[in-house]
Formats: sequence, structure tokens, C-alpha cells
Amino acid sequence: MREVLAAGVTGEQIEDALAVCSAFNTTNRLADAFDFEQLSPAGFDAGARYLPKRGYRSAVNIRSCRDPRDQIAAAPADERTQLPR
Repeated sequence: MREVLAAGVTGEQIEDALAVCSAFNTTNRLADAFDFEQLSPAGFDAGARYLPKRGYRSAVNIRSCRDPRDQIAAAPADERTQLPR
């Protein structure tokens, strides 16, 4: 950790990286538990096109939104999704 901080990485950047790792860890465990199918080559291609445009970032700071509806309302109009009822 000292080397990472000495290299100029901020505490917030470390928290963000840990959040991404945690999300992937959880997703992988759930996928394994529920025996999810892997994406098709076309699915992987779609993801490869999406990530450079949007990245892994959230449209809003999730930590500031307690209710998922707040996250949707705070997102830019072109990135809003409908919350299932």
C-alpha cells in the first residue's frame, strides 16, 4: 500500500479500485453459484464496444444515493434506465 500511495494514487482511487474488485468478485461468485452461461462472441464484442465509451464508472456517485430511484433520477437523461417495480 505504501508503494501505491507513494506512486501518487489517491485514497479515493484506491477505494474505487477496491469497489470494482468487490463488484467483480460478487458477480463471479453469483455467476458460479447460479451456473450462468458465458457470453457469446457477439456479446463479448458488444461489451468491448461499450467499455471504451462508458467504462466501469457509474453515472452518479452511488455512495450519495441511498435509494436506487435516486441514482436513476441523478443520471444524465441518456443514461437512465427504468427501475423494475
